[in-house]
Amino acid sequence: MLTIIEKGNLGALKGKTLIIGFPGMAFVGKATADILINKLSLEEVAGIYSYDAPSSVIVNEGIMEVPSIRIYGKNGLELAVLTATYQPQSEEAQNRLAHELSRKLSEMGVRKIIAAAAYVSPEAPEKRRVFVAATQKRLVEEMVEHGCIPMDGGISGLNGLLPGLAEIYGMEGVALLGETGEIFVAGGMVDYLSVSEVLKVISSYLKIDIQIDDIISRAKEIEESMKRAIARSASMEEEKREKEPSTHM
Repeated sequence: MLTIIEKGNLGALKGKTLIIGFPGMAFVGKATADILINKLSLEEVAGIYSYDAPSSVIVNEGIMEVPSIRIYGKNGLELAVLTATYQPQSEEAQNRLAHELSRKLSEMGVRKIIAAAAYVSPEAPEKRRVFVAATQKRLVEEMVEHGCIPMDGGISGLNGLLPGLAEIYGMEGVALLGETGEIFVAGGMVDYLSVSEVLKVISSYLKIDIQIDDIISRAKEIEESMKRAIARSASMEEEKREKEPSTHM
């Protein structure tokens, strides 16, 4: 069951492309959505509250916030953004929320869903790739023209379920998966280089200007910091081994 609190003109979503980004691996989806909201100065259109949300509240400097899904948009812009503070933990809850939300988005007139997600490789290459999956071959081919690679395999969570269900509810669905490495997933870190590549595809495909130089600079700083930390750790391990006494049998 969903409760929708309208804070703007939901009718303005009719015919628009909706970018979605739920929290997930390396926070690629969530960070993509948050950056778009910030860079495009989008305003909150609706708050959506589900029975499948965590049974807790988020507290920041004493102020409570209920876990929610929020939609952001702006007049004159042919895209809107949906993001959330959570994903349901069980598969049943994720499927239930995905179907309920898809039905509501279709009723609002959303034309296309583009989800941002992560594609995890053992190690993150210097040049992150963006993989694509979609509900129609035509959509895959369109994204290939903007530098994406068709993927094989599966996509877990709402960043895969929502675009996957889109066609059932009369919408088009696309998932853009920015390549990341296991170190970002294990460390719970945002892979901003992956995010920047997803943003480049969205910008090119939808013909919107998104300035991401600051995001790329931040990403490079994080990468350099990680390399230094790994090098220090390796050096300390080597010193530790050298100090250990030799054992002869």
